Amino acid sequence: MACRCQKIILYCLLFLVSCTKETQVHQVIIDQPIENGDIVLRREEGFVSALFSSYASKAGVFSHVGIVAKDSVGSIGVIHCELKETKEPSSVRYETIENFLSLADTFAIYRLEYSSVVRDEVVDKVWQRYAKGARFDFDSDNSTDSLLYCTELIAKSINDALGDSVIQPTTIFLEKPCFSLDDLTTHCKLIK
Repeated sequence: MACRCQKIILYCLLFLVSCTKETQVHQVIIDQPIENGDIVLRREEGFVSALFSSYASKAGVFSHVGIVAKDSVGSIGVIHCELKETKEPSSVRYETIENFLSLADTFAIYRLEYSSVVRDEVVDKVWQRYAKGARFDFDSDNSTDSLLYCTELIAKSINDALGDSVIQPTTIFLEKPCFSLDDLTTHCKLIK
């Protein structure tokens, strides 16, 4: 019952925030080479970002994550799954890095500490989940691939690419174990 009440309160707050949120676009300068499979963390202004950052990592600096992915013509973008505060469906999506970071107050780019072959395989697994049309997971249920949250999308893709569950969910959110940003960044090194 407590979990259901927390969800109802969260959804009400998200609705209120989405009605009043003003967005500010920031210019993004990335001065390091970005590679397929790099992990991009960000935090935006606002209540939802602050809420998620408090659960996403011990430091509380970031609230969202995506993975750098080359598309079929070689363009580089970011695949991620996020809760939208608009009428747009919340799902796994691909967008330019500039768009992904345009509302970010702060961001960081990490490189998975695996070979480029493994990083490419991780990106392939993320593209597969994107192609299946996975939606945002409001219940933080790790047992399905049809509903995902941002860290779950990437953690499961890393685990699938490695053929092993090297990343385990260590954070409790809505009374369930969830993959956190800390779970991901322990397998990465900061490059920006």
